[in-house]
Amino acid sequence: MSHILPFDTYLNQSAREIGGKGLNLCRLWRNGFRVPPGFCVTVSAFDDMVAANPSLSAAIDGWFAGQVKHDAVRTAWEAIAWPEALSQELTSAVAALDPAEPLAVRSSAIVEDSAQFSFAGQFDTKLGIIGDDAVRRALKACWASLCNETLRQHLKDHGLKRHDLKMAVVVQTMIRPRVAGVLFTVDPMSQNRERLRIEANYGLGEALVSGDITPDSVVVDKVSGAVIMQEIAHKVSELQYEGEALVDRPVSESLRDAPSLSAADIEKLTREARQIEAWAGKPQDIEWAFDGENLYIVQSRDITTLADIDSTLFTSPVITGSWTRENMSERFYKTNTPFTISTLYPALEKGVAATFSRIGIPDDRSSLGPLIRVFYGRPYLNKSLVAHALKGVKVDNTQMEAVLGKRENIGFNPRLPLIAVGVLRMISRGFKDWQVFQREELDPLVIPSETELAVQTLPELRRSLEPLLKTFERYWVVHMINVRCADFCQKILRMLLGRVHATEKEAFNAFCQLSAGFADNITFDSDAALHRISHLILEKPYLADALSSGSHAAFKRALSVDPEGPEVTARFDRFIERFGNKLVHQEFHDKQWRDEPELVWQHIAAVMKGEDEDPKERVLKKAKEREQAYAATLARFKGPLGFVLRPAFNFIYRKMCDYIPARENDQFHFGKLVYVIRRTVIHMGKRLVEVGVLTDEDDIFFLELQKIPNSVDSAADMKGYVARQRALFTRFEAMDIPHDINEDTEPANGFNALSGWSGYGVSKGIVTSIASIAHEPSELNTVGNGHILVTHSTNPAWTPAFGRIAALVTESGGMLSHGAIMAREYGIPAVLGVRGATSLIASGKAITVDGSEGRVSLAPAVLRTETVQSKKVLWPAHSNEGLPAEIETQLSEN
Repeated sequence: MSHILPFDTYLNQSAREIGGKGLNLCRLWRNGFRVPPGFCVTVSAFDDMVAANPSLSAAIDGWFAGQVKHDAVRTAWEAIAWPEALSQELTSAVAALDPAEPLAVRSSAIVEDSAQFSFAGQFDTKLGIIGDDAVRRALKACWASLCNETLRQHLKDHGLKRHDLKMAVVVQTMIRPRVAGVLFTVDPMSQNRERLRIEANYGLGEALVSGDITPDSVVVDKVSGAVIMQEIAHKVSELQYEGEALVDRPVSESLRDAPSLSAADIEKLTREARQIEAWAGKPQDIEWAFDGENLYIVQSRDITTLADIDSTLFTSPVITGSWTRENMSERFYKTNTPFTISTLYPALEKGVAATFSRIGIPDDRSSLGPLIRVFYGRPYLNKSLVAHALKGVKVDNTQMEAVLGKRENIGFNPRLPLIAVGVLRMISRGFKDWQVFQREELDPLVIPSETELAVQTLPELRRSLEPLLKTFERYWVVHMINVRCADFCQKILRMLLGRVHATEKEAFNAFCQLSAGFADNITFDSDAALHRISHLILEKPYLADALSSGSHAAFKRALSVDPEGPEVTARFDRFIERFGNKLVHQEFHDKQWRDEPELVWQHIAAVMKGEDEDPKERVLKKAKEREQAYAATLARFKGPLGFVLRPAFNFIYRKMCDYIPARENDQFHFGKLVYVIRRTVIHMGKRLVEVGVLTDEDDIFFLELQKIPNSVDSAADMKGYVARQRALFTRFEAMDIPHDINEDTEPANGFNALSGWSGYGVSKGIVTSIASIAHEPSELNTVGNGHILVTHSTNPAWTPAFGRIAALVTESGGMLSHGAIMAREYGIPAVLGVRGATSLIASGKAITVDGSEGRVSLAPAVLRTETVQSKKVLWPAHSNEGLPAEIETQLSEN
């Protein structure tokens, strides 16, 4: 039996015989597309080589079992001899190709470049190969790459077995291109199926595929061929084959900033791409090269990372209307899983719609589209619908201005008086509705034990999930009404304060005092408990040293031998029992404190570096200051107008005192509900793993709720679908996604050398200190004492850091965001909504935060020395370069 298959002798062989890449190239050749000539070394050659060498077979088995490294497999391949018959076949096949040109030797695994899996970049490619011996060495290298270290987890994620570890190899004449690249017949950035994207660079395309260079990028309308967007990269070098070697040679100065593709090239590529996609019947990822004016297709594979038609991770291909992340990115800054999207987002939309309904704004979603759509695994808000709903409503100097832009001619909405009445009615009733919901639906909620869940069948778990999801849906309605009530209260209060203060700055400072000091806040109960545990540990210096070392194992050992260890452990266990449901993200897949107690110990270690002041005592002081500010403000309402406005101020102030702590407290109860749902769903995943439908129990979060089987009897194998969803999720997670979609204007939120970056000033004061970037609460131990925390957004899981930071900067949020509330409680300046802050501001750089003006700017290299207020730490800091251990934070009250 022959082990060599030239492209021109292809007779419907399958991927099991010539691998995915070889199959695609043979089919392209047979259907008339220009493919570099070559042949396939079939899977049977691989099988025969492995079967004839037991030591090699054992090495591959050991690698798959996780007992052997890639180097051992490679060594085993290099040690075996070539069968005489296969060696002669190979020599004849190589001789049939152009002897003047080098060869490219590429892997073609049976699972590679298939409709289900891509495995792009996982296996070896060898270029510039000359001579029979070099081809044989390249073949062995490709076969050995089937067992590389990065692939083992990939195989597990896709549910592949040992018998799937087989590979053919493609040998082709190598093209020496003037320009090469890749083409996606569906633009992977927007997922718009009416557009294709071309990426190109001078020379060989391998530099682009490997990510070593930034290519030119062109987006083309697939039907008309019109260029929609063209970005020209600065191209310094190109990879070429010269003198029997691959070399990086410099691009001439005149070509570095010129387009690598001509208009004729783009037209030819577009025409070829349309033909290949029509032939394949599916969107294609195409590798191409121009040798002179001749266009060669080096590879074409199905795109496996596009959202399925019924996937929740991305909205339908045709995108209409304007969409924004504003008002969404604070709580949903990370990619959500399909299960979360299919359960949380519909509930979120109902909650937002309920707030419109409560204040008398009609539901016009039928004509203007849905309120929320999913792009890149995250929610986007319908700007057109919001603009219509808020017709005639002035939004200047608010976060909603970022959604709608400045509106000079807002017109008149005859429904405004009714809307105003609806707002006041909602403010009056909203908090009471929340109290009833908490008392009747959340407080009775019991966390089931693992033993109880373990004995339930899939149908039983599904039945117990249904009422939980109904409660979850009602939560979002009550919660969103609560959020809007709090927002309306702060807006009305600030408007009233503006009436009795001479300047906007004075009114803002008064608001900061009136919106802090709320002792009835579970977040402060949690912080106070952490503070007490930290004090207990500090009484034993070696326990404090062990915890501060960062080694959880060392701390646990120290705790086990200390006489106070049982008391510390008991307090910690009580803490987890009460506060362990804190959410880090709005995501069912993510673990909570109860799941990862080590994270809480990190927070305790951080608390030891913070202020030596009990959070409860601090908030009680703030409460006293708030009531004094309230009395002083009330006295400012004088005269006939004051007589009218004083009752309004009193009413709104008292309601705001209900709503602000309620915003924090409802997150605590929400975390408990999420935990119960999450544990129930995980056990559903366990049942599906037991019958082979899923590979891992948490795969279930990559299924939409509607796709989870009702029973194991009706369950089909979902591993392939989950693999595609995971691939799409990972891709979106790594993307720098757009803040707005189909937006004509750019946001005016860039950097100005004089004024810095702008955002929303939410807590007064000015601080200059060192910036520390943290993306997750688990990274808070890297934030130095007295530094300025810069992050995406915060929630209650971040609160332990507020006692030791000098200021806060976030990429999203508004006046009543968690970060704003906590900053006012801790008396630190805060600027929220600085778009791109975590990438624009570098850790270790000195910056100035002006919480009154909403500005963040670069500071001089040497920090100012004047001090208004100092913070003393509980425990010496070990990682605060640039600041003394006894932190002196500059807090200038403007």
